Amino acid sequence: MVYYENSKYQSEHTADQYDKYLPEYYFFDEENREYIEEKIMIEKKLSGENFKSVLELGVGSGRVTELLMSKAKQYTGIDISESMIKKIEQRFYMKKCQFEVFDINDFLNENLENLKQYDFIGSFWAFNYAILSFFEYQDLCTGKVYAVDDLVKAEELAKEHFEKVFNNLNKGTKFLFVYFDAYSVEQAYVTSVLEWILPSPYNDRGFTFKLFNNLLCNLDNVEVTHEYKNGFVILSDDEHLIGYFSNLHLKGYLEDSEAIELLVNNFRAYRYEDGHYEIPAGVNLLYGHITM
Repeated sequence: MVYYENSKYQSEHTADQYDKYLPEYYFFDEENREYIEEKIMIEKKLSGENFKSVLELGVGSGRVTELLMSKAKQYTGIDISESMIKKIEQRFYMKKCQFEVFDINDFLNENLENLKQYDFIGSFWAFNYAILSFFEYQDLCTGKVYAVDDLVKAEELAKEHFEKVFNNLNKGTKFLFVYFDAYSVEQAYVTSVLEWILPSPYNDRGFTFKLFNNLLCNLDNVEVTHEYKNGFVILSDDEHLIGYFSNLHLKGYLEDSEAIELLVNNFRAYRYEDGHYEIPAGVNLLYGHITM
């Protein structure tokens, strides 16, 4: 495996950086009228469910993996990051689990006919990148990202690809996709930095979610529900704030003291007296099942 140290996901140290800097998210639970941890939110959404075979697209650091494994007789998890897969294999070594290093779209293409074996498919924060890859590409050596020339063609290819995926799932298969809110305070800062280098498709960072949501709503064999939850992300101090954005969200784009100062000043209003931050965030949930 070749590592790319300028890549956010294909660096040798990706897993270590996620373990070190990934913060806690809390989202509002309407039932109990309180903010609950992200993992509890997902656990409630899957309450009472048990599956024969689960596919997780983009396992990351495994923050949802243990929950899914507890609900599955067989579990398959993929991620583009080899360092993530190596670490997660050490954490969850069980016969019923299979982990593979794979780009999401490559896996779906190569296993299109085999998708019928899964009765649950989930992706937690990662699926945006599967859709976005139709609209941009990355130079792995430099970490820089470039837009494709034809957005209309890219959109057509994305729709065609994901239609094939959902048309190859069995009736009754359930799904849950957790998708960040591109317009939240947390993500708006990321957008403000990236748009200077590479504008989002149609100048809308929320476009990929809209495309995916509309696609699911228009498929005859899919019943889908969209649920939005507001919340916040907790960062323990300035060091955590800087590490989180410079190593995860904006790797390669916050490389000088001026950029770091702008980052800290941007979120100063959300800093408490003890030094921790609670920055407004939001999440989109898309869940449902295959009807025929």
